[in-house]
Amino acid sequence: MSATGVRTAEWIVTDLDGTLVGRDLRIVEANLAALRRFTGAGGSVVVATGRSEESALPYYRELGLATPAILYNGARIVDLGTGAVLYRRCLSAAAWARLTLLFDEMPDGVWPVAFSDGRAHVRSESAALAEYARRDRITLARIGSWGVLPFDEIIKVMLICDRPELVDAAETALAGFAADPGTGVTLVRSEATYLEVLPAGATKGTALRELAALRGVPMDRIAAIGDNPNDLDMIQAAGLGPAEDDGDPGVRAVAAPPPPPPPQRRGRRLRGGRRRRPGRPGHGVILTVVGCAGTVPGPDAACSCYLVEHAGFRLLLDLGTGALGPLQRYADPCAIDAVVVSHPHRDHYSDLIPLAYLRDRRGAEERLPVTAPAGTSAHVVNPAAPPAYAGALDWRTPPAEPRPFGPLTVTTAPVVHSVPGVAVRVEADGASLTYSGDSGECGELLDLARGTDVLLCEAAASVRTPGASETHLTPAQAAGLAREAGAGHLVLTHLRPWADPLAALRAAREVYAGPISLAVPGLRVMV
Repeated sequence: MSATGVRTAEWIVTDLDGTLVGRDLRIVEANLAALRRFTGAGGSVVVATGRSEESALPYYRELGLATPAILYNGARIVDLGTGAVLYRRCLSAAAWARLTLLFDEMPDGVWPVAFSDGRAHVRSESAALAEYARRDRITLARIGSWGVLPFDEIIKVMLICDRPELVDAAETALAGFAADPGTGVTLVRSEATYLEVLPAGATKGTALRELAALRGVPMDRIAAIGDNPNDLDMIQAAGLGPAEDDGDPGVRAVAAPPPPPPPQRRGRRLRGGRRRRPGRPGHGVILTVVGCAGTVPGPDAACSCYLVEHAGFRLLLDLGTGALGPLQRYADPCAIDAVVVSHPHRDHYSDLIPLAYLRDRRGAEERLPVTAPAGTSAHVVNPAAPPAYAGALDWRTPPAEPRPFGPLTVTTAPVVHSVPGVAVRVEADGASLTYSGDSGECGELLDLARGTDVLLCEAAASVRTPGASETHLTPAQAAGLAREAGAGHLVLTHLRPWADPLAALRAAREVYAGPISLAVPGLRVMV
C-alpha cells in the first residue's frame, strides 16, 4: 500500500498490439511517456505478447527494457537481451503431426504459420501472409513440406485468415482436435483474423505467474494491461488489471482501475550478478546448448554437449550420450575444430565414439584435437577398432595455463568429482564463459569462474543428502557460486530428467539476483 492506502505496482505487464502499439505499428507517444515515468519512479515494465522474438525485439529496444519478455501468448519467456529462454512450452509431436493433416481440411483463405527455433515457417504465399509479415515485422521462411520441421519443437501455429468469418470456419475444423485431451492444445483468437494453436496451459497468465515466481514479485504488486481475449487470464492473474477503453468488452468487465506507480525509490540490487552496461554489444562468442541432461538422456534432451563459436571456430565442451544427432542441427560434426571433455563419464564423452567413426567414414583428413583428463582416451578408443578410426582423435592434456584454441583462449582447473575432472574457461575479445563440468563445491572452480560473463554450471544434485559425497552441485550451490564469483549470467545445466526444472530455478533465484537461464536444447547465449 502507498501512504494513501492505494495499492501500488512494482511491475506493469503490457500487451503490445492495440494496447501499447497503435494501428500504425508505433508505440503511442503518450504510452511511452507514461511507462518512462513509471520506470523512473522505480517500477519495471514487462512485455506480454503473441509476437515472436524477431517481432517483439524492436519494441523491446525502443522501450529500453532489461526485463524478460512473455512471447507467443505465454509459450515462452525470453530474455531478449541475451536470447536466453527462461520458460517454454511446445506442441507435442503427436499434436503437430495431426495438425499437419488437418491443414489440408482448412477452407480456402486460411494460411498456416508454424513457429520453431524462433522462426516463422509457411508453405504458401498470400496477400494475408504478406500483410501479417509486414505488420509483425518478421520474415516468413517458405518450406516445401511441414515434415522438414522438428516435430517436437513447434512453439505454436497461427492460422492467418483472409476474412474474420474464416476464423469461425477454422475453429470449427479444429474443434474435435482441440477437444481431445490427448492433443494438449488450446485455441486462442488473438486478432479478428488470427486463430492460434498453443500448447495447453500456455497463456499469458500462466507465464506471468512463472516469471513473477522466478523474480520474487508478488502478484498483487503487478498491473496487467490488455485489450483482447488472449489478455484476459493475465489481467485476472495480476493483482491490478487495467484494460484499454476500446478493448474487448469481456476484458474490460474484469479489469480494475489503473494503478499508481510505486513510490520514488532508489534502484535495488540483491547480492550477486553484475549489471551489463546498457547497450553492451555482443562479442561474437555464441554458446549453443546441444544437450544438457544429467546422467542419462531425457525425452527432450541428449546428455551434456555445448557448442561455442567465435570467428568461424567451433569448440565443443563435452559430447555426451545421444548428443551427436542434435549437434547436426547446429554444425557439421566434421567441421568441429576442437573438443574439450570435462571428465571420463559416459554422459560427457560417449558420442566421441560415433563422431570418430563418422569422421573416418567421411574422409576427414585432420585428426580432431580432443583435450581431456588423463585416462579418458582409454574409455573411448577400442583397441580392436580399425587404425584409421582409432587414430581419428588427437588426445591432449588439459591446460592449467591459458592456451590458444584458434581465436579462443582456454584455461582449465581441476574440480571435485568421483573421477578426475576439470572446469573450463573460454575467453575471446574480452568475453568469458566458464563451464563447471561436474563438480562439488571447491576453491579451484570459484577461482576459475571469477568475473566470468556467463557461468554454465551443473546442478545435478536436486537436494543435498547429509553425509553424501559432494561431487555435484545443487541449484542453490550453483547460484551461490555465481554470486561469489561475480558472474554476469548463470545458466543452470545437467539437471537429471526426473528433476523439476522450475524448482531448480526458484532455488537458484533465492541465492543469486543476476540473470538465470535454464539450459534447454537450442538455447543460444551471446557471451
